[in-house]
Amino acid sequence: MSQASKALASLLQHYNTDPELANDKTINLIVNFQSATDIKSPIRNVSIHKFKNVPIVVSIPNKINKKIRNVEILMITKNPSTFYIEKLRECDALLPKTSIELEKELENKRVYAKSSWRDSPNLKSNIKNLGPKLRTAQEGKAVISNTKDLQATKSQFVDNSDSSELFSKIMSVKQLKSMSKSKEFNNLLKTHEYIIADQRVVPEITKLFPQKSRKQPFMIRLASADSKKRDIEKKKKFAKKHNHLNKMEKAELDSMDLKFVFSQVKSITKNTSCVLPLIATTINKYDKSLKEKSVVDLNFIIGKPNVHSVEEMVQNIEAIVKYINENLLKSGSQIKGMTVKTDNSQSLPIL
Repeated sequence: MSQASKALASLLQHYNTDPELANDKTINLIVNFQSATDIKSPIRNVSIHKFKNVPIVVSIPNKINKKIRNVEILMITKNPSTFYIEKLRECDALLPKTSIELEKELENKRVYAKSSWRDSPNLKSNIKNLGPKLRTAQEGKAVISNTKDLQATKSQFVDNSDSSELFSKIMSVKQLKSMSKSKEFNNLLKTHEYIIADQRVVPEITKLFPQKSRKQPFMIRLASADSKKRDIEKKKKFAKKHNHLNKMEKAELDSMDLKFVFSQVKSITKNTSCVLPLIATTINKYDKSLKEKSVVDLNFIIGKPNVHSVEEMVQNIEAIVKYINENLLKSGSQIKGMTVKTDNSQSLPIL
């Protein structure tokens, strides 16, 4: 990989000196194949056409995004989105704490250690919750009215936005479809680095995305297979008691494993991925001759300028090549060539 090291070093030098490349965010590896017939399905006994416009995540040693908080993620859920927004916001608790939050915790611990038992926050909260004893019915009514006013004011501050710390935007399929033919949709794709969708809605939304675009929705499961079985049983029992289930009731019966969701999002954002060429995923027998003639390539992100070193990116390239040889290349086929480039730079060959 000495040639790769030289090419990457040259590319980084060019990036730092050329102002036209200042907005380029990633360094990419382009892997070329002799023909589309060289590529096979990454999963045994699963047809390759199942991977049409489906990003394939490839694990790499040096992660692309070291902090998930800084990543713009669009999450697409089933209808209605309100239930899923509330649940997905709970994933924020799984995010690593910021340095400011850690400092506050340490400061609170120091203050608590120095204070006496009389200054305990638990004791103070209990004293506040006791409140005045109600002597008359009029006083009781006054307190009830005050609590109602307090609840009303609290409801004004409830967060009704469609975002969270982990997901910059959470929206339903219906919302996405409504803006698919507008400029907002293109802006949505540009502003979000990753598009993640509940696997149940992916068949509905794949047609909305440009077929030749590298930015396609990643599929995730909101719960494991075991919890899905439990959901089906719950819905059957509920449906027997009640004649039918509306969309909100169905959503509420859906279980969601937040740790499972978070681990999938973490894997997607930290590792690299590729989308198989469209011609490679077609199953039309008349395309066979076209497949054999067409030269195809795969595009992987291997790092970010001024974030990853040359050595780290070389290690990522090695991991990607290993994955391709083991999972994507048919026996007897081989990689035709490889190049590295930023979003807008010229390609530099490494193989």
